Amino acid sequence: FEDFDVASHSVAADGTRNISRAFTLGPGEYRLFVGWADPAAPKGATPIHVMSRRLSLPAASTAALTVSSVIIADAVAGREAPYPPAQQAAHPYSIGATDITPARDAVFTPDERLAVAFQVINAQPSDTGKPDVGVDFRIVRVDGEREVAVASLNPQSYTEASMPADFDLRLGHPLFVAVGAPLATVPRGNYRLKITVNDRRAGVARLADASFTVAGTPLSLLA
Repeated sequence: FEDFDVASHSVAADGTRNISRAFTLGPGEYRLFVGWADPAAPKGATPIHVMSRRLSLPAASTAALTVSSVIIADAVAGREAPYPPAQQAAHPYSIGATDITPARDAVFTPDERLAVAFQVINAQPSDTGKPDVGVDFRIVRVDGEREVAVASLNPQSYTEASMPADFDLRLGHPLFVAVGAPLATVPRGNYRLKITVNDRRAGVARLADASFTVAGTPLSLLA
């Protein structure tokens, strides 16, 4: 796989540049190389930067209930319409009408919000293609090997009554779960968001989690 982008304009709110691209691979072991340079610099004097990362893509189950990787996000929002196919590769975290802005790290301050998004795969459909899935969320504080429950987020339910009329799992429509919560009342420390996905129609449950840290700010430390 090889791709080029000579006009990326993805800039974060703090002025740093985030570049996102998608590509499709089958199961296997890979090494990804990313190289970049300033095309406006004089020819022959442009430093070329290269980074690499190993990727391990296990074979996916085709039948069992599965939860995707949990994306820790700065924001999760809805779009009026999905990106057209020609633009989709440049927006890998815009999936259908769900627009996800991944966080660059998992460290938050008390004035920020924790947001996560993930896909529930292979939920059993009803006769009309609708799921019957419940999702529970718990935040636990991690202290070495100990976990202490500190909060529960509002559970979510994806059913015949709550899904859009044209949603149909049998047609491959993705079932995405997104949740956000303020961190103003969460003390500094290391935490884990523990997720339970229950496919009530199939009688099967799956677990997932995402680790994050709440760090102090000068104002919160003074308070």
